[in-house]
Amino acid sequence: MGSVWKRLQRAGKRAAKVRFEATLEELLVEGGGSWTPDRLSVVWSRRQRRVCSKPRRWQPGIQDPRRGMVVWVVPETLEVVVTLYRDPQAARLR
Repeated sequence: MGSVWKRLQRAGKRAAKVRFEATLEELLVEGGGSWTPDRLSVVWSRRQRRVCSKPRRWQPGIQDPRRGMVVWVVPETLEVVVTLYRDPQAARLR
């Protein structure tokens, strides 16, 4: 039933393939309470698509141990291609 509903929502709309690309170089993370991560991974998802970066070690800060940084020596690129639909009367894609 879900696929029928999706097709009904797309009826009469224009489709456009869009490629999103993110380059990971540096990430600053602040934990709360006693939580401190061991490894971090960036996850980019849309509906059923899911793109994950490789897990990286988290390095706590010297001044504040709850605040740390993940640095990619060689920048990692995440890429996802999605189809967005636009209503002919609307100005933006959905």
